[in-house]
This record gives sequence, structure tokens and C-alpha cells, in this order.
Amino acid sequence: MNTETFESNVAVTRLKKADVCAELGISQRTLDNLVQRNEFPPGVRIGKWSYWSSKAIENFRERAFSMQENWTPMQASMQTRGTRRR
Repeated sequence: MNTETFESNVAVTRLKKADVCAELGISQRTLDNLVQRNEFPPGVRIGKWSYWSSKAIENFRERAFSMQENWTPMQASMQTRGTRRR
């Protein structure tokens, strides 16, 4: 892993594919599929390796969990509307 500091003084780590997969708990094939479906940003190619920034991983996590974090339960009348008692 490489760490660089940009103008905003925020340390950004560059991660190889295996590191990204370990960080997210997914396989390399799953990462390839996410990139192909445009659900995860493609890596930046430097030499023979592709790298992702730690910020890209954080953005992915925020987007992935935003629906869950903003979830509100349905009203009781909406939940039982489709079921009838006989």
C-alpha cells in the first residue's frame, strides 16, 4: 500500500486489487463484475498494476449503505393491506 498526501492534507492510500477485495470482503471476480456494471470505479493503471484510492472505497461504502441508513418502516396499514382474513 502506498500513501500520498494531496493539497487537502488528507492521506489517501493506493490499494491493489487484492487489497481492495480484502477490504470489502469480496472476490476479485466480484470486483471485476462491479466495475463492469459501473457500480464501482475502475482502477487506475500504473505500470502492470491497477490501483484504487482508499477514498473510492469509502465512497462505495457510503453509497452502498445510504439506502439502509435512510430506511424507514412502512406504516402498519400498508403492511397488512394485501392480506385478508377469511
